[in-house]
Amino acid sequence: MNHEFRLEHTKEELFDFFRRSPGHYLYCIGDLDDKFWRLCKWYSISQDQQIKSVVLLYHGVDPPVLICPHFKDNFSHTQELLNRVKPLLPGKVYGHLNDGLLNGSHGFRVLSDSGRHYRMMLKQLAPASANAHVRKLTPSDLLQISELYAVAYPGNWFEPVMLEKGYYTGYYEQEKLLAIAGTHIFSPEYHVSALGNITTHPEHRGRKLATLVTSQLCSEIIKSTPIIGLNVHAENAAAINLYKKIGFEILAGYDECLLGNEAMSSLAI
Repeated sequence: MNHEFRLEHTKEELFDFFRRSPGHYLYCIGDLDDKFWRLCKWYSISQDQQIKSVVLLYHGVDPPVLICPHFKDNFSHTQELLNRVKPLLPGKVYGHLNDGLLNGSHGFRVLSDSGRHYRMMLKQLAPASANAHVRKLTPSDLLQISELYAVAYPGNWFEPVMLEKGYYTGYYEQEKLLAIAGTHIFSPEYHVSALGNITTHPEHRGRKLATLVTSQLCSEIIKSTPIIGLNVHAENAAAINLYKKIGFEILAGYDECLLGNEAMSSLAI
């Protein structure tokens, strides 16, 4: 079958494809935002001027991140696209490859494996009671946020601009931040959010504070972003159970790993 391989796209035509299955393409939708758009390279194959599959190379980090989602109706298209994209990629990429793609004949070498992950999507938000200890966080909370992550979630990806562009909630007790939940993506324009940076101070775990702040966060952002998802490591049973209680369900599995590209070409970024 003759498919057209494309490198140039508009936001409108990409979003028109992504909304066929917004949960699978959640992070791709988030990267349509102006602050990420210039850091992205989009690759697609089309037939009769209709996009069949899209993969994303995000080069705002080193190594770049290769995001390869698929849903049940376009798995073979995504396999084909990945094979065609490979010669254009750099020597190393950090892959997010949905189920089945890592084992395909794409010629990548797994240099390090971060394990299997799940994409979870909010299906039915469980009722949440307001709590006086929970409030929206602002840049004025940055010092306490940084201190909490240092002891409770070292190595996580957090940038201060997330407080201005996203939505974060925190649980305070005696003016001390004990738990936090935030968004990696918050896009009212495209009606999607992706949760992240959720943690509780080690001395206060077991009190269900993470459940409380995450539930309150979802109650707020669902007003403007009805499509809400997150990524979680498949072995993090406690977090998965927490999200299920709030109303999330597993949508798909994917592999996270550092990949070596044996077909690196001079066209690599």
